Amino acid sequence: MLRGGDVNESKFAEFIKKADESFITGDISVAKFYYAKALELKPSDTYAKERLSITDQLLRSSISSASEREFDDAISKGNEAFGAKNYSLARFFYRKALSLKPGNTVASAKLEQSEKALQGDKKAAGDSEFEKNIQLGNQEFKNKNYGVARNYYKQALALNPNDSYAKDQLSKIETALKNQ
Repeated sequence: MLRGGDVNESKFAEFIKKADESFITGDISVAKFYYAKALELKPSDTYAKERLSITDQLLRSSISSASEREFDDAISKGNEAFGAKNYSLARFFYRKALSLKPGNTVASAKLEQSEKALQGDKKAAGDSEFEKNIQLGNQEFKNKNYGVARNYYKQALALNPNDSYAKDQLSKIETALKNQ
């Protein structure tokens, strides 16, 4: 029985030594492992308990700061993309930031801002396409290429169904085609 106690004491000292060495070199997760092993041999040892508690705190802190850095990085990349008017990429990074910190008001506001910008960008692209179709339709109408003009005005109406100018032009084309 005395022999078993010596073996346990020897193992305990070995685990504490390895844990302390790992702690000093900055390998906190290995230190935590060895402190926990030492506590299995001597559950009431206060030194091993204190050191295990410290390693737990350090690991939680490093995970927290890594998460914080990842959040800040996502917000920064989102801001960069937003500044470059790449709203879908900005939205991606703001969503990532929000997944790291659910409910974060900054990330939520940035995401909403990028969503609105993305919708405005799509509307601006649609408005531009509408104007282009009207201009091409007008050019073809002027050249009496009524079939082609009709297609451009129909494309314009697909983008803006309530546009009275495009509707009037289509009526003029129908009248011109009947009179040919």
